[in-house]
Order: sequence, then structure tokens, then C-alpha cells
Amino acid sequence: MRVFLITMLAIVFVTCAKEDEITENQINNLKQESTISFQNLETLDYFFLPFDLNNNRVSVGLTGGGGNPKGIIFKNNGDYLIKNEWEYIVSLNETNFSSGFNGNGLGVYEYDASGERTELPNIPDEPNFRLFSPNGINSQKQIPVTTNNPGDSPNSYLWNGTDYEEILIPNTNYRIAHDVNELGDVLVETDLGIYIWNQGNSKRIEAIPTNFIPTRFNDSGQIIGNVILPDGIRTPWFYSDGKVELLPINNYLGMTDFFYPRKINNNNLIVGYFKDYEHKETPVVWFQHQDISKEVLAFLTENNYTFNDSGFISCNEKNDIILNVIDLTTNENKTVIFHLNP
Repeated sequence: MRVFLITMLAIVFVTCAKEDEITENQINNLKQESTISFQNLETLDYFFLPFDLNNNRVSVGLTGGGGNPKGIIFKNNGDYLIKNEWEYIVSLNETNFSSGFNGNGLGVYEYDASGERTELPNIPDEPNFRLFSPNGINSQKQIPVTTNNPGDSPNSYLWNGTDYEEILIPNTNYRIAHDVNELGDVLVETDLGIYIWNQGNSKRIEAIPTNFIPTRFNDSGQIIGNVILPDGIRTPWFYSDGKVELLPINNYLGMTDFFYPRKINNNNLIVGYFKDYEHKETPVVWFQHQDISKEVLAFLTENNYTFNDSGFISCNEKNDIILNVIDLTTNENKTVIFHLNP
């Protein structure tokens, strides 16, 4: 198992009784290393584009080609369920329930642990219902939904298992629901900034500027997203405890102007992709604020794989990562899961 160095802490200066005397403990404290490794690589027996992964190593995503994508639920015992054409399955909870939508933007679906599909009712107040992707589903089976009727600004709702709760935030002209966590908090983008909404109560995240676009968040309230900076690069960012920081992208300067962080877990693991100028997508993995994508690629290469040009990638709370690869021997596309061991 190969071990990769992630960070080297700065030398800690110590004061000594004698300038030329350094104790053994002080020598040990001069250099400290934090290491990670990767293990438990599993190659799935069906290739698909993964949207989400839970702690049971169940995953959901898309399969099919020719412009007719089909939803797929892949179970960790090798069973898989392929749904209808033009059906997207995008989010998964820890009880193996998932959510998806019709590719024509006209229906929201819920899938139980066996893959049985239930079409949720249309939103009563929006007869011309047009859908943005329903991002997220928690253990209470709450699903955030964003609609955009022709000529109208986006509106958001939370499906609570029985009906829809409209996400109303005072003085905002539009509301886009990006995610829901286990607390029932909903991550909402508005024209006035980013809000956390729960049961009618909303709070703006004041530290995040209004031009920052969120994508996902976790149970600790840490948020990821991207923002177009003055240099024109859509740059990934991370919010935690009242502070916003840009994620490191130095390895990709000159290769891209677009980053999309897809998911964050509760352990500071963030997965996403960048899109190069030929529109090819390459996975990016950040852990503890460090870009570890080169280490991920080295691990895959040791196992005779490399990245393919799919930006479909996800992770779970156990630090398992799922993504698409190319088999270097057969040149075939495959989907793999492996574990990050900090």
C-alpha cells in the first residue's frame, strides 16, 4: 500500500538552555509529517456515471448512450437496477432511498431501497412546472426541489414525504435549493446571497459574498461552491465557521477556467472536477484543504487505471470515493470505488 505525503509542517523553533544543545524530543518535533494512503480498490462490474455514494457503498447515477440516459442504482453486492430512458437518479441517503427526475424536467421521482419508483405529485401552485435537478435527500426522505416556470424566477420547495413546503425568504427575487442535510437544513442560493432555511426560518451566511454560487454542504454547515473571479476563472471555494477560502488550483492554471466541486463530507473531503478548454472533465480531490488529485492518480496508475474524461465523482462519510477510469490494458471505461485512509 503506497503512502503519500500531504503536508510538511513548518519547523517549530524551541528555546534551549544551551544554544548548541537540542534534546531528542526537540529533534522529533522539528519535523512532523501527515500521511494518507488509499486502499480497498473495487472495480464495479457495470460502467456508469456516478452522481452519489452512501456509506453502504450503494451508488446512483446515469447509464446509457445515444442521448438517451437512464438512471441506475448500483448496490454493493453487484446487483444493479436500470430505470427508464431520460431518467436521472442524482441523490442517495443512508437508508438506500434515492431521488431523481425526468430528463424532460417534468417530474420528480423517489426510489425505495428495492429501486421501486414513486412519482411525486406536481407542485399545486405551479401548473407549468419545470424542474431544476432535485439535489439531495436525507434520512427523513426530505428532497429539495427548484422550479423555473417560463418567464419566472426560480422558486424552491422541500418535499417532506407528504407535501411540498415552499421555501420563502423575505425580499428575495429567486431561490435555488442546492442541498439538504441530515438536520433538515436546506442550502439556498438567492439574489441577496446564500441562506440556510429550515421549517420557515432562514439565515443568511453573511461571510459569503453575493456572487459566490453554492453547490453542496454537509451536516456541520460547511459549504462548497464556485465563483467567477476577475481573472475569469470559475474558482472553487470552501466556507466553514464564518470564513471563506479559495481551494488550491495552482496545478491547473493555464489548463482550465472552470471548476465544479460536487460533494463535501463531514471529514473535509471534497470531490469535483475541472473542465479544460476542449470541454474534457478531470476529477479533482481536495482533503484537509490540500489538492491530492496527483496522489489519487498515482494510486490508480499503480492499479493499471487512469482518469477518463468524466467529471462524475462522489464520496461518502467513510471517505470512500467513486469515479470513472480507463483501464490501461484494455482501454475500456470502468467505474471504481476506493478508500482514502488519512
